[in-house]
Amino acid sequence: MKKTGFLSCVLTLGVVMAHTACSKSDSPTAPRPSPTPSAVTLTLTVESSPAYVGDVLSARAEVRVGGNPVPDGTPVQFSLRGNQCWYDLNRDNQVQDNEILPCTLFIENSASSITKTTVGGIARVTFQSAGQDDVELSARYGSGNDVKRFTVQGNPNAIVAATTAPSIFQLDPAVGSGRGGELVTIVGDSLCSYYTASGNCVQPGRVR
Repeated sequence: MKKTGFLSCVLTLGVVMAHTACSKSDSPTAPRPSPTPSAVTLTLTVESSPAYVGDVLSARAEVRVGGNPVPDGTPVQFSLRGNQCWYDLNRDNQVQDNEILPCTLFIENSASSITKTTVGGIARVTFQSAGQDDVELSARYGSGNDVKRFTVQGNPNAIVAATTAPSIFQLDPAVGSGRGGELVTIVGDSLCSYYTASGNCVQPGRVR
């Protein structure tokens, strides 16, 4: 009886060990943790300040991944939002639907969106406004994006022709001597042929 009991214990222990060994070999390998993606930072800067109508305006987007500049040739998406302007494309002084376009467009493609590539981690873009505008410029690369808002003002140095006919209220003297060479003072409105955008007369109207 003692011998039989011993063998039973040995067999039972062998079964337990075999079961334990099998359990270890069948357990799956734990997955390795995925690497943490590097953070993308994009900084947008409008280089033209103040911004005036008709001027060539510029901006740049600096892009970094993990604190380092992105490789050359990395695409950056730029877009513009603002007011609408009328462009007399047909030169007929008639407003057509296809002539109503955004006031501010990229110079490179005459559109409100464009993709530019980086050099030294920086992508540059140029744009121009046909009229005074409140502009929103945005840039995006991957998860990095930035937005800048600014106002395009009328150029104080721009020269524009008068849009109204002159009105004369008074001449002094009202009647000349007929000999010529007399100084005549004219009093009236809109007596200037050209003005600056700020309203200053730069060329008085001619009187014959």
